[in-house]
Amino acid sequence: MTLTQAYRGGDTDRRPGWFLHFSYDADTVENLKRAIPHTERQWDDDKKRWWVSETYAKVVLGLFPSFEAYLNQPRLFS
Repeated sequence: MTLTQAYRGGDTDRRPGWFLHFSYDADTVENLKRAIPHTERQWDDDKKRWWVSETYAKVVLGLFPSFEAYLNQPRLFS
């Protein structure tokens, strides 16, 4: 599965992490849910995106190898 978009951002409690966009695939969603505890991820149904805590960036990389390109992008703002 390939990410269509990934960018840094906070969850509803402003915890740092990543917003992930990808085409729906039941197996990918189940793998994400198994690999990342529910307290460290959120689904935003309105925007059709997942938020994942920055603590789990390496797990996201394991699920989506293309995530490496997003990890290596320089931050425009601190």
